[in-house]
Amino acid sequence: MTGSTPDSLARGPFRTALACGIVGLIANVLLVGFFALDYSAARETPWGWLGFANDLVGTVEFALFIPVIAAVARLLPAGHAMKAITGLALVATAGLVVVSLALVVGAMTFEVQVRYVMGFLVVLYGWLLAVSSVGHRANALPRPVTRFGLLLGVSWPAALLLTLAGLLIGGVDLSAQQFGMPGVLLVIPAVILGFINWLALPVWPLLVAATVFRARPPVAAVKPATVSENVSKKGDFR
Repeated sequence: MTGSTPDSLARGPFRTALACGIVGLIANVLLVGFFALDYSAARETPWGWLGFANDLVGTVEFALFIPVIAAVARLLPAGHAMKAITGLALVATAGLVVVSLALVVGAMTFEVQVRYVMGFLVVLYGWLLAVSSVGHRANALPRPVTRFGLLLGVSWPAALLLTLAGLLIGGVDLSAQQFGMPGVLLVIPAVILGFINWLALPVWPLLVAATVFRARPPVAAVKPATVSENVSKKGDFR
């Protein structure tokens, strides 16, 4: 029986991380298309399916994110804190899959679903920040992965805090889409930052696939010289 090589063991996580990133980028295209073509329309348009498609594809993205989380966590130094936050991240990401699927099948309204999503994302981004920090210090993950993860892990909570601060100081009602002073001074930059962060999230699993789990090309084996080649080489000496 042939034993598994490290490259063959990494092939599964590589494919999953790659698929997660690609599916996430497709979801981004659908989301941008929905906002650009249908979201602000005063009348019904033929592009309403983009929102449903984004929800469906986003569900697949988070389902693929679960094994990526588990595979990346195995590369880090073992510790009770990291195991705990990884467990929470797995539960939160599974929760994202459930509530996204509930929205797709019509079992949950968007207003209710988005509250769960925000809570689950706090945990997921907290894990991303912790993993990137530990992986950077322990040199367990490549620098592009940890730096990008730190950027995502800091910017999304910052956007959330800015949004909450803007709502507290007044003038903004997100449910009614009313943006007034003074809260708008914080909410608008926060929404832009959060939206950019959300669009950039699929890049992280793509970086993981490209730099962590990508199979290395096999090293060419040195072919031993045959007896005839050795004889011919000896015959060359004069």
